[in-house]
Amino acid sequence: MLTKLGMPGIIERFNAPHHNTQIAYASEEVRLLCFVFRCHLKGICYLYAEEKGKPDSKGPGTGSKFKAFRLPITKQLQKALKDLEAALRLSSESPPSQTSEALDNVLEALYLPNNTLDLFQDRYADPVAIFTTLRAIHKDGGFNAPELLTCLAVRIQFCIRLFILDFLNRGYTRFKKACQDNNREEYVESIIREWCSELKPTPFGTIREWIRSLSRVVRNTPARANILWLSDSKKGDAVRVWNHTVYIDSYLAAVQKTLEECLTHLQEKVFLGLDVVLAGLPAEDLQDEHTKGFSLFPLDLEADITQANEFLNRLCMATQIGLCQKDEETGDVVWNTSRTWSSVYVLMHLLSPPARGTEEEMWQHSNSPESPRHLFYSQNLQTLVTKSNYNKTSSTASIYKAIIRVIPYKLALILATLLQIVRPVELAAVLQFQSGSPERALEVASLYQTRLFVSSGQTWTAEGMSRRFILVQGET
Repeated sequence: MLTKLGMPGIIERFNAPHHNTQIAYASEEVRLLCFVFRCHLKGICYLYAEEKGKPDSKGPGTGSKFKAFRLPITKQLQKALKDLEAALRLSSESPPSQTSEALDNVLEALYLPNNTLDLFQDRYADPVAIFTTLRAIHKDGGFNAPELLTCLAVRIQFCIRLFILDFLNRGYTRFKKACQDNNREEYVESIIREWCSELKPTPFGTIREWIRSLSRVVRNTPARANILWLSDSKKGDAVRVWNHTVYIDSYLAAVQKTLEECLTHLQEKVFLGLDVVLAGLPAEDLQDEHTKGFSLFPLDLEADITQANEFLNRLCMATQIGLCQKDEETGDVVWNTSRTWSSVYVLMHLLSPPARGTEEEMWQHSNSPESPRHLFYSQNLQTLVTKSNYNKTSSTASIYKAIIRVIPYKLALILATLLQIVRPVELAAVLQFQSGSPERALEVASLYQTRLFVSSGQTWTAEGMSRRFILVQGET
């Protein structure tokens, strides 16, 4: 590690690669620029944002009307390429700084694109990703060996790093003038966090992910295990999720305890200790998804809500209150109903494949003009199931798949009880005390008649659903 007198130290040698390495890295960026610029000159570029939603669009590279290759670009890159073309055609008349500025704008549009939302859905909406993929193709077909590909991806990654460093230096001058605090560290961190972080929908994030995958293949090392099944003779089988170890027997016991506590809470806090029998499940389901207002548990004047009326009468007799009186006990019943729904929601996540909050907040138990219902009865399974069409690749693949999630029988009974017996009473209380204007009363009634997750006259949100996990966890 010691260096001779007058020779560069280890740090200097590390930061200054060999001249041939510099040429190889710079040449890769030149290839990228030539590839994109040649596509521009040949007129085979297209604006991805304008064609991604068209029926005949098959994504980047090809289309049903185009058998030849096409390169997806943004308006930002399109303008930068036109400016570069104009600067090169006038290079003999214009100063070199104009051409250099045009090159910087092209690289900025490539490395720091303004279509990261498109990249989140389709990484091949990125010219850098397409170029890197094409570089991996063998001349005789197929792909080159992984050990020959890693260095190519590393070169592009290094070029992105260098450009962002230059971008930071150039941009800080403008930032310094606009910001009185002159916090350089905050400025640098914000740029790096946005464009140089892994697992982000950016050209750098994509290249980094490919480098990791290629390196594992070359080194013959397995991918990092985020989930591991373990065996422990003392505590039984277990699964490790990241750094958390979950023992299966303990987990099942805790879930069973939460289910029993949910049922106890329903009987003691919502039914106030009254001997109310849980609602049964429907005898059949004709799978009607078209009739407006159809539900397994309808909530309207024509529906049979005998059990709900019986519960309301017994509730009023036992507590000597009526829905015309706004008192603390009535408010407690409404709040405890919401608390029971929270436990049901958490148990649905624990006992069946969980859905996204943005999906669940739109779930309906009855058909509406906006959407068919999501709650069904399975004759084969003899329990309730949810069905939804949400899939994060639907917008790009145009393939919509039904996702079926089974609700265990005992939990399904609690859910049916909340919808069939408790919800009519809750709606009556909410309309009496929280509806306000007649317009608001109609809106609240529509929510309870349609949506699955509603409390206190409001639909649940994805953020609120996350908080309900914390609420239930803190009370168990």
